[in-house]
Amino acid sequence: MKIFSFLIQIIPIKILNFISKIIGTLLYAFSSKRRKIAQYNINKIAPYIPDKEKNKIVKKSFQKLVGNIFELIKIQRFSKAKIEKFIKFKHIDNFER
Repeated sequence: MKIFSFLIQIIPIKILNFISKIIGTLLYAFSSKRRKIAQYNINKIAPYIPDKEKNKIVKKSFQKLVGNIFELIKIQRFSKAKIEKFIKFKHIDNFER
């Protein structure tokens, strides 16, 4: 796990995004049980969306899940300044302090 975490730390975000798309696509293709659960869930909430579009949404969610995991691992070692570079707050005045 430490080697995996180290690799994620040294790989640039743009490359991690590309890798997450590949891994997410592979998970989508080979994890039929999880894919069927996701398809079932999307059918429950949006039966009016065409099946082709639903499949695109499910595939994209697999890709984004992998990307989120990579980013969570990567962000653990970010400095406050580096985090602020990637995170932008809008309408901050709407929040109470």
